[in-house]
Amino acid sequence: VALARTICKQHVDDRDRLPCLALSESVETLVRGHIERGDRRTIYTMPPATAQRISQDVWDEAQRQCIDGRLPVVLVAAPIRLAVRRMIEPIAPQVAVLSVGEVTGDVAPDVVGVVGEEAGPIGARDLVEDRYESSDV
Repeated sequence: VALARTICKQHVDDRDRLPCLALSESVETLVRGHIERGDRRTIYTMPPATAQRISQDVWDEAQRQCIDGRLPVVLVAAPIRLAVRRMIEPIAPQVAVLSVGEVTGDVAPDVVGVVGEEAGPIGARDLVEDRYESSDV
């Protein structure tokens, strides 16, 4: 709990709100579908072009939602946190990725944008086995 509190406090505003981006359900499902867990390791099978496109969309939305020089964090389900972190790191290393379980009770998540929503950069109409070029989901 102490570590989670420390991590959260790095990203909250003066009213203990945590500005965050969420991934749409379709993008989370796509990421989850490209995680293969083996006996000793986890393999990420997402095609590089797909990962780059999602990462760029995360970075673009983070920049649009930047307030007072503070970037929002990406808030995701715990099972995909590491995959999302590794995916966006080459394009957006300064954007933190947290799982829902890492947000402490004294912090209020404030979703300021959703990557993959129809109104956002990744429209639902574009997710037909999608513009992410994936065929394994």
